[in-house]
Amino acid sequence: ALIESTDAYVELGLKDNTTAAGGVQLGAVGDAFYVIAGSAERLRITSAGLVGIGTTAPSSDIGFAKIIQITDANSVGIKFDATSYNAWEIGTGTSSEFIIADGGVGRVSVDTSGNVDILAGKLSLDTNLSEKTIWCGGYGGGILMKRSDATGDRYAKFGILDGSGGFVSGITVDTGG
Repeated sequence: ALIESTDAYVELGLKDNTTAAGGVQLGAVGDAFYVIAGSAERLRITSAGLVGIGTTAPSSDIGFAKIIQITDANSVGIKFDATSYNAWEIGTGTSSEFIIADGGVGRVSVDTSGNVDILAGKLSLDTNLSEKTIWCGGYGGGILMKRSDATGDRYAKFGILDGSGGFVSGITVDTGG
């Protein structure tokens, strides 16, 4: 069936006995299609094929004006798959960590404590206000940088870490030279 109007737009309203005021309308203005729910426009597809969710003026193939929520009892994510390149994925893993993967291989993960794992080498940030520590790499090698110790002396250390992330040996640069 064809629905035509001599007005600037045309809408088809849908409502049942539980629908709130305004109901749901499917409409067209010019060559654009839109959906109204709860008295506000929620979706628009332009004649150029641009899709907007939560916006009446989409500016890309698909645009969102709000946060996208993906919920599942297991891990969830978004996959970016180009036919000529590896597929990249972002999402959650089975241990509640946030993961960025390339071709199914985890490249970056952030655990629930905020520790960052980059290609199986750790980047940890100590948020203690009197001492800032960043260490990269696995145990036995890496970089330990400290802004200051408990006495307030400022220095940076580059060298070898022990099994607990402590500095074993290497180069120390301090404020005294």
